[in-house]
Amino acid sequence: EGDAVPLPPWELFENEDLVDLNDELRAAFRARAIPEPKNVTTDKQRLHDVRRYDVPATIIACEFPSSLLGEWIESGHPFVAELARINDVEFMDLPTGHWPQFTKPIELGKAILAAVERTG
Repeated sequence: EGDAVPLPPWELFENEDLVDLNDELRAAFRARAIPEPKNVTTDKQRLHDVRRYDVPATIIACEFPSSLLGEWIESGHPFVAELARINDVEFMDLPTGHWPQFTKPIELGKAILAAVERTG
């Protein structure tokens, strides 16, 4: 819609995206959602500095378990191509949907703090 992309209807999401996002959380999310600039969805990323591979990363795996991410990395899946190049990666599983900040905020906060402590 013009220069912005609003939060799409729930029907356009996969079931994995919406795990634990009940009707009340969906309504609250939609009420505060703001449209994303269109170019965020269309412009290509330009990654050029290889030092990014030396930055420690923690993947908080929500939609997809870390075991599946590992399988994708091993098989060379393009979805995780950048992730496969990172030298220091830790995986933490937090089974829920795409928006853990709404569905499991306490658990997400603990996972983020643990990641900071690991690399701090």
